[in-house]
Amino acid sequence: IEIDKQKYEVSVVAVGENYLSSMGFEVNAIDPPTSINPIDQGIWVNEAFLKETKLLAPFEEKISLQSGQYQILGVVNDHIEDLQEGKEARPFIFYEEDPTKYAYMVFQTKVGKLEEGKYLAEESWKELFPNRPFESFLQEDLVLESYQQANAGLGKIFIFLTLIGAALSLAGIFSLARLNIAKQEKEIGIRKILGASIFQIHMMINKEFLAILSVAVLLGGIMGRWMTVSLLEATYSYHTEVEVWSVFLAGILIFGAGLFTTSLTILEATLANPVHAVRQPG
Repeated sequence: IEIDKQKYEVSVVAVGENYLSSMGFEVNAIDPPTSINPIDQGIWVNEAFLKETKLLAPFEEKISLQSGQYQILGVVNDHIEDLQEGKEARPFIFYEEDPTKYAYMVFQTKVGKLEEGKYLAEESWKELFPNRPFESFLQEDLVLESYQQANAGLGKIFIFLTLIGAALSLAGIFSLARLNIAKQEKEIGIRKILGASIFQIHMMINKEFLAILSVAVLLGGIMGRWMTVSLLEATYSYHTEVEVWSVFLAGILIFGAGLFTTSLTILEATLANPVHAVRQPG
């Protein structure tokens, strides 16, 4: 666009009557001039447009766009255009298009009545255009479809890496537990002969693993949350927050899996005949 011979790059959207209200835009700062020159056309701009152009009297300016002169009728609130772009909104212009050039019809319905709204729209369409198929989609699907596809692929990759990492970790814990128990096998046998219970032996051997698992869960939770947040911020300007409870839950699951692995290994050693362990040399 051009304002007083100064050019600006903005996004221009051709819309129909009532589009802004149907999409939930708040039209504010309405202060149109008392009279509009017949050769001029009315447009609506967003708040980012005023910030970009720094217009002191926006309703008195003439805006050159597509070989036409336009006058601002109102200002609408900024909106999210792209989840991957920065949080700074882009400048937008909305103008009413000739009805013969309409490509889509937008209508608003309540969330709990989406199917009913779609059915009514389809029935009305069939009455008006019986020879043309009815095609519809939700705004959310239109906006998020590409992200959902990308996230689905990333989700599968991360699930695979999680399973591989968990399997390797549990295998490492199992091997460490077996090695540790092998060193203490004679001690376990002697304690059993002297009357130590299985629970007491479990607690004695598990103390070391409990400390290791606690430190691992704490450091893993902190680093995992930091890396996840960093990945989301590098990918999307707008993203879901990584809640602390989700990290805590993951830590509990990992801690439980590790403790279960060591306990099974210890249980095998405590159930063995202590006489064989005591007779072993060393």
